[in-house]
Amino acid sequence: MNKWTDSRQNTIKAALEAGSMKLQPMENTRLDAELILSHVLNISRSLLYVSLEEKLLAAEEELFDHLIEKRLAGIPVAYLTGSASFWSQDFKVCEGVLIPRPETELLVERCLGIIGECDQRIVADLGTGSGAIAGAISSEFPNARIIAVDNSETAIQIARENFKNLKMKNVDCIVSDWNSALARSSLSMIVSNPPYVSRNEINLIDREILAEPERSIFAEENGLSELKRIISTSGIYLKPDGHLLVEHGFLQGERVRSLFNDAGFRSVQTFKDLNKNERVTQGQKRTH
Repeated sequence: MNKWTDSRQNTIKAALEAGSMKLQPMENTRLDAELILSHVLNISRSLLYVSLEEKLLAAEEELFDHLIEKRLAGIPVAYLTGSASFWSQDFKVCEGVLIPRPETELLVERCLGIIGECDQRIVADLGTGSGAIAGAISSEFPNARIIAVDNSETAIQIARENFKNLKMKNVDCIVSDWNSALARSSLSMIVSNPPYVSRNEINLIDREILAEPERSIFAEENGLSELKRIISTSGIYLKPDGHLLVEHGFLQGERVRSLFNDAGFRSVQTFKDLNKNERVTQGQKRTH
């Protein structure tokens, strides 16, 4: 019997209402219920609304019930459905791979504006995860050469699947620790969304973020250790006048700009996200 009602009204409409009510302590309850039910039924959210009186099979209702319970326990919707939307595309994700977030689209926007002005378009995405950043750039510049780098075999496997499913043929994948496997002075651009949350902030972040891989979220030295590694070494791998762009925490802008300057970058700028928080810093390698 349905856990939410004694009268088994197992229509799509009833399931959405019951699922939303079950998730009530959380935010975005209706949207979460729609995404989960769309996944269970393998139909689009729009199709749900022209099928509200359709009956669910018992197995579908049971699976929906199970996933709603897992969502209530704090498991991100993207892990439950196996998919996350980024740059108007759907990327496969799984536990062990960071879920791409809307604020990272600012990083992509800054990259695209620069790539369009580059004569040679050879881009490395460090810590690619699901491949969302590399995939977004590939979709806009199919003639660019993009190198997706991650030190996780799981992440690279997921990224490869995404590039194949999205028919992106200009992306190569490398298992490596940041940029250490790349050729010196070979890149037009390096882009990265590294871990940048301090472990001292663990009680301040949303609990469902803790369901994602720690190595992709937390960094030592008040969240700056991986940013330092990337910024201090990227000049070795960039061509003269090549560009470095990184995402960082909203309180880290001043420190990140200092790291760029210390590493010899010029034209250092920080850009704010839609919430008016400093989120992306970029700089250009000096020509010696």
